[in-house]
Amino acid sequence: MTWIKRQNIGPYPLQNRTKDKMMELIDRSRAKKMEYGFKLCLNERDRNIRSGTPCKGKDCIPDAAASQCMENEKPVGIFYTHHTSKPSLKGLRDVYKNLVTCIGTSGEVKCFKRKKEDFDPSEDNEIARMENEENLFESERKKYYAGRSDLQTYWQIYWKIDREKEEKYGKETDRLVNSYFDVIEIKKQTIKGRK
Repeated sequence: MTWIKRQNIGPYPLQNRTKDKMMELIDRSRAKKMEYGFKLCLNERDRNIRSGTPCKGKDCIPDAAASQCMENEKPVGIFYTHHTSKPSLKGLRDVYKNLVTCIGTSGEVKCFKRKKEDFDPSEDNEIARMENEENLFESERKKYYAGRSDLQTYWQIYWKIDREKEEKYGKETDRLVNSYFDVIEIKKQTIKGRK
C-alpha cells in the first residue's frame, strides 16, 4: 500500500509500517471475526510511533503484558480492531485513560488523542457519570425485556423511548469526544495505478 501523506498523532509521526500493520489487523479481524490490537510505542530515539507486539481475541487487551513495547520505547496508547470506529460511552472512559487510542474498522482507523497531555480527574468523572447513566438505562431495558413474551407491545409503546435515549447517548458521546479529544482519521489510500 502506498500512503499519500504523512500523519502525526500529536507531535509524533506515525510510521507507514504502523499504519500498514493497523490495516493488516483490520483485514484479519474481519476475516477471522476476532479482535486484534497492539500498544502504540514511541521510539525514544527517532520520536516515531510504531506498533508493539500484536495480541488477539477476547483476552487481547493491549495494556496487558501480551503486547509490550521494546526497551528503547515507551507506551503512548493502544490500537485495537472493533466493529465500529466510534467509541461508545462504555468504551470512552477506557479511551480517555490512554493518551492515544486508535480504533480500526473496515479500512479506516480513528485515533483519539486526549487534548490534555495529563490525565484530568474532572474530565474522567464527567465521562464516568454519563457512562453510569447509560449503564442504568441498559440495565432497566434488560429488566423490561426479561420474561416478556409479547415484544409486539414493546415495539408499539417503548421503541420511541429507546430510540430517544440511544440518540441522546450518541450525542453525549459526540460532545465528550469533541470536548476532550483530537480525532485523527487514517484511511486506506492508494495512488492511481497502484494498490
